[in-house]
Formats: sequence, structure tokens, C-alpha cells
Amino acid sequence: MLENYSKKCKLYYFTKYIIIRIICLFSFINAHHGKDYFVVTSYDTPHKGELLASLSIDNITGESHHNESENHSDIDKNDFSLEPGIIFGIRNNWTLEMHAHNSISNGVFITESIAFESLIRIIDENSDHTHSNGFALPFSIAMLLEYGIGVNETPDDLEFRFIIGKNLRLFSFVINLIAQNTHEEHEHFQYGLAFGLKSYLSKKIGGTLEFDMKLAENSEIHITPGINYSLMENFDFRSGTSININSENSKLNFRSMIIYSF
Repeated sequence: MLENYSKKCKLYYFTKYIIIRIICLFSFINAHHGKDYFVVTSYDTPHKGELLASLSIDNITGESHHNESENHSDIDKNDFSLEPGIIFGIRNNWTLEMHAHNSISNGVFITESIAFESLIRIIDENSDHTHSNGFALPFSIAMLLEYGIGVNETPDDLEFRFIIGKNLRLFSFVINLIAQNTHEEHEHFQYGLAFGLKSYLSKKIGGTLEFDMKLAENSEIHITPGINYSLMENFDFRSGTSININSENSKLNFRSMIIYSF
């Protein structure tokens, strides 16, 4: 009987040790540059004074569409979009970013807009910030404001995101509520929702799953699974694919991103 009790104690402490080691591992590799997703915006921000460079590349492809009137299939485009950017940590909870939206279609390179972005985390789940009644909020809240100056006949664009999320050690999640205003001849607002889930498989390899949609009739819904890989301490690489899940068009968006911290 004592032998069985001893075995149970050893198993208990061994299991506890493994769980603690796993939690420490995931806490150690959690990135804090805010570029954890392709579509979703994270509440994480770089440290004060930290400078990062990023480059996002999208390759949009899809199956041909059948043209019944001419009894043949139209050839789909194979388009690219490039988004180089610079991110700077003003404070530990405040980031400024400048990036450019560029596209390559039919071999023609076009700069569509230059965007300026401000992200501020107003509540941090890991801080001592408390409500007036004395309890700490169990999640992080951030807000993002982006203004894109359109060029080459592209209209200006204003976007606001309310961001809420939480780090649960083994994984983290974040929710974005999105409002976007395109300054065209008839200005209009569009609203959207995005959700992201992030977890890590090892010190260097992790996975993300994103869901996004516009809150409008007949709006496309996208799901984006992705893989994150830390090549070096200051160099991250991301790869993923966005898929339409409610459209007859099987268009795919192959995404990749690199982030370098100076």
C-alpha cells in the first residue's frame, strides 16, 4: 500500500513539474511586437524605444469562372500585394506604425496608399490596473486608429478597431470590432468582426487561426490558418492561407510576413 502511495506521489510531482515547464516555455516564447496575425490586430505592443520592420506579401489566386454566354472559362488573375512597414514603440503600451499598400496586377506595380497607424493598449491584464471598485480586469483592451492616404486614384481610408484579448499561457485569443470609412464620392461605413487564436508547439514554432467577416449582407467569411516560426531572436517569419468558406469562388490568399527587430 505504501508502495502504491509512493508511486502516486511521484506521478503527481512529475506531472506538476511537466505542466510548470510547459507554462514557462509558452510564457518565454510569447512575442510582444503585435504582429502575431495576418488579419487580426493583437493587443501586444513593442517595448518603449523598440524599432521593427515588417513586410507582408499576399498572393491571391483562384479557380476560373465559367462564362455560360460564351461557353468558356475566364482566366483569373494572379495578383500580389506588398505591405512594407516600420513600427516604433513610443511607450510600452503605445505604438506608431507607417506602412504602404502596394499591388502587382498583370505585371504592373501600383502604390495604392500610405497608411499611418496608432495602437494603444489602455488596459493590461498583467498590470496592477484596477477598477474603481477594487478588482483587476482579467483581459487586455486596446484601440487602433489607422488613416490611409490614397494615391493613384485610391480613396482615403479611415479604420478603427476595438481590441480585447487574453493570454491563457498555453494559448491566447483576441477579438477585433472593426469600423471602416472609405472617403469616396458617397462616404459610407463598413463594420466587421475578426477573431484570432494563437498557440505554440515549441520554442520556435507556433500556430494561429483567424476568422474575419464584414457585418453586411452576402459578405464573404474568411478563415486563415497560419504557422509562425522564429528564425532568430529578432527575426520572425509567418505563413498562412486565407480561404473563403461561404462563397462559390474558391479564391485563395497565400500570405507571408517577416518581422525584424533592430
